[in-house]
Amino acid sequence: HNVEALAMAASVAMRRGDHPAAIRYLRQQTIFDPSNVHAWVNLIALYERVDRPEAVNVLVTEAIAQGVRDARLYLARGRYYLAQRDLEKAIEDFKRALERNSRLFEAHLLLAQTLGGMGQLRPALQHATLAVHLRSNDRAALLLKAELHRLLGESEAEIQCLTVLIANSPRDFDLVQ
Repeated sequence: HNVEALAMAASVAMRRGDHPAAIRYLRQQTIFDPSNVHAWVNLIALYERVDRPEAVNVLVTEAIAQGVRDARLYLARGRYYLAQRDLEKAIEDFKRALERNSRLFEAHLLLAQTLGGMGQLRPALQHATLAVHLRSNDRAALLLKAELHRLLGESEAEIQCLTVLIANSPRDFDLVQ
């Protein structure tokens, strides 16, 4: 089997929306070339798209066992663990993703949300702040950062975050005097 032909067939199947065929081709790619990060990432993204979380977990674990250490793999498995409410494992994988790519917005945001939900407000705020630095106008990141400041009793910082939110989309807010 020619790995390039499998990659082309997977690409065509993905563009057509033929997820089962794309999954077959990508799976064959990962078997013939276990170090193919692109094939693993696309395969896992497809399984996420077709809502097969167990497959995501198994495939990420397999890819890591094959020596693939891409941040997106750890992020995908972290999302799986988060959905399963296995917060410790989710945190571990989000941190591993960030070790490999410190500019991964979603990993910072999900880590901040998870830590905040566990009452670890300062570490959560650190990751929310990094998420805002990466995407300064992201509504979810700004709201999370404002909420963490509120929970920490830091009203000035909370107001700064909310001011940015209001400035970004003034029509979304009704200001009452």
